[in-house]
Amino acid sequence: DSPLQLAAEHNDVATMALLLDHGAPIDAIFGDGNYPWRDARALQRASGRGHMAMVRLLVARGADLECAGHLGTALGFAVHGRHVDIVRFLLEKGADAAA
Repeated sequence: DSPLQLAAEHNDVATMALLLDHGAPIDAIFGDGNYPWRDARALQRASGRGHMAMVRLLVARGADLECAGHLGTALGFAVHGRHVDIVRFLLEKGADAAA
């Protein structure tokens, strides 16, 4: 796992901010081959895990709300994980409910 993956997975907001400050690609595909994260990005992973602080950071830093993997967008990951607060937040930030 990359540092970006680990920060997103474990809700390590400080490390994620540091990585982004030093040029880590916010919308990089993890591509580790493990379901359900095989083609997820940090925002999708954080949304699916229910990590609201991480989701807020990534959205504030410009993560693409509409990047889609096999489970769909970050909104789809949040719905799949039943994280209503994140679903609401992403919709408020302009996520496409039809995507």
